[in-house]
Amino acid sequence: MEQKLVTAFHVAADASIPLTKRPKHQYRDRPRVPLSVHNTEIEWTLGHQYLGVWLDHHLTFQQHICHTTDRICPRLRIMRAMTGTEGGADLRVLKMYYFQAIRSIVDYAAPVLATTQPSLIEKLEKQQNFALRLMLGAPQWAKLCNLRAEAKITQLSHRIKNISLNLLAEKAIHPRHTTIVCRVFQSLAQDERLFQKKTWARKTAHNIQAIKAVAAFKRLRQDPPHPDYSRAAPWESSPIKISVSPLTDKKSSLPNAELARQARNSLAAGRINGADTYYTDVSVDPISHRAAAAFHHHEATGSTAADGSPSANWYLAVTDNTPFPLPNTLPRYITTRLHRLRLGYHCLAELNHTLPIDCTHCQTPTNTPLLHYISDCERTARFLVRDPTTPITLKLTPMDQLVEMVRKYPPPR
Repeated sequence: MEQKLVTAFHVAADASIPLTKRPKHQYRDRPRVPLSVHNTEIEWTLGHQYLGVWLDHHLTFQQHICHTTDRICPRLRIMRAMTGTEGGADLRVLKMYYFQAIRSIVDYAAPVLATTQPSLIEKLEKQQNFALRLMLGAPQWAKLCNLRAEAKITQLSHRIKNISLNLLAEKAIHPRHTTIVCRVFQSLAQDERLFQKKTWARKTAHNIQAIKAVAAFKRLRQDPPHPDYSRAAPWESSPIKISVSPLTDKKSSLPNAELARQARNSLAAGRINGADTYYTDVSVDPISHRAAAAFHHHEATGSTAADGSPSANWYLAVTDNTPFPLPNTLPRYITTRLHRLRLGYHCLAELNHTLPIDCTHCQTPTNTPLLHYISDCERTARFLVRDPTTPITLKLTPMDQLVEMVRKYPPPR
């Protein structure tokens, strides 16, 4: 009897081996039986591109980010070719190229990237950091928070959250997207310790809570219809007819007199008894100068005061986080040197611990090349309005004198 029990135990153990030692991804990635159509086997793939976004089987979007980085790399090489020392493009042109040719690729998929792991977004951040250094002519050891503040460009992780939340705010007042909004409302009411699945609604709810906008989001509702309104039956004709007359050319290329003439012709062609006329928004974006831009969202670039590093404190003391208006006529090597004074990063000799070194202009040995260049150098003294606090010197000195100084005596790097 005992021998039979032992034999039965071994048989049961052998039968359970295929279940316990099954390959980890045997049935998760591929079906057990290949799919075929008309005796032709269909190739099984773990990723597919849909509307320009690569979808993988776990929805991590890792494949899409790899595809995006591969698209951005050649465009960064083009951007680098535009930054020649003598005839290179200025910051305004480089920013325009970056926004339109590089960051637009990330913005397109921003709503789905909101659920991606931060380690994957970091790959895109590194490419933006490389673009920032190209724009400002800064070395790799320059403080990133200073570069973002100087170029007025926010982190991609923050921008992805902003785009995702702005999209949700638009959907919240539209009746067709009530299911999406209800899922986010449900995620806001759930306890994160119990519901840890990283869905889009859960991640969006977390972003809303992070910026303390729960109350504002809950106030977003569709405008109620008029009490006398009743939905027309599908077989009835439309109760309203809309007539839109396009312009013959772009608004920016037509003179005011021609715009007024076409507007009067449109009104005369569509004038019907009892009809109403609605005019589109005529506001202009003060930055891009585009028409019909009543709503303009300013992104926060982050304050450098909270960093606490010497470079961040230097930048805050010199700039007060204010814009740096530069004439478009200045060559790139001049603007790069001016940005170098504002950013205040360490010289290469300080990083290599090869101090002291001689000043390239007055040949005086110094342990702090940048401070010596601003406060003690004899050659730069006649250009600067010197103050006991070195960063304040740059703030007090007029722009034309700074331009002339860096033209004749380049700052140390």
